[in-house]
Amino acid sequence: MTNSAEEIDAENKIIIAEDTKVNFDYLHKRKLKKPVSVNLYTPQPLPVTGPELGGSIKEVLRNKGIGFHPQRQLASIDYDKRQVKFTSADSANYDLLVLIPSHKAPEVILKSALADESGWISVDKGTLETKTPNIFAIDDVNSITIPGRWSPDKPMKLPKAGVFAHSEAITVTEIIASRISGSPSGSSFCADGFCMLEAGEEVAGFAYGDFYASPHPDVKLRSLGKTWHWGKVLFEKWWLAPFGFGKSILRSLLKIGPSVLRIPVKL
Repeated sequence: MTNSAEEIDAENKIIIAEDTKVNFDYLHKRKLKKPVSVNLYTPQPLPVTGPELGGSIKEVLRNKGIGFHPQRQLASIDYDKRQVKFTSADSANYDLLVLIPSHKAPEVILKSALADESGWISVDKGTLETKTPNIFAIDDVNSITIPGRWSPDKPMKLPKAGVFAHSEAITVTEIIASRISGSPSGSSFCADGFCMLEAGEEVAGFAYGDFYASPHPDVKLRSLGKTWHWGKVLFEKWWLAPFGFGKSILRSLLKIGPSVLRIPVKL
């Protein structure tokens, strides 16, 4: 995306000032002759989770030459003019727009008796059980309140992410199994989350932490490096591998890193 209509020429190609050139590895491999401008717009004050981690991500974007534009709430898109308009009254033109759509619960949930006024399903933060006994809801359909990212007095919701869905599924499975067998269950969802931050050129960062921490989520970012990138590749291979001996080997390899680095990861 670009910042103004003046940066688009008659052929609708991006014209970039010399000091905003960006050499991205993908674009470099494609041997594109013209420089490319990439900009990130978000309604949040900073990217990702909270001021500390958000500041780190902002620095990564700056070093990559990626423009960062916070507190930009999308209002509308003019596809003919290739222009995005924000509620702040400003706009941005683009050649390629990558947009994250609004996230909402599926209709079957919205019409059910389980959904609350927000349209999601409120659950016990430890057991993930709904208001109806023995009915559980995990990840994308549930709603779990956590301390505020920016201000502790402004609570937010646990992000809807695969890492939490995976961990929640393990917790619920163990609870259901214990209830069927009649044995006590010590399982409780702890909201430890992690993700790899790909930065290109086979380099990535690793963010992890306790999203239930008080007074706000305690999330840290490890320095960028090739180790995290290859860790992500290994994780993806494990996740996509069919059940069997190969998947077990990949799982064993994945458990070594977190064990050595003392990072709580459920697989």
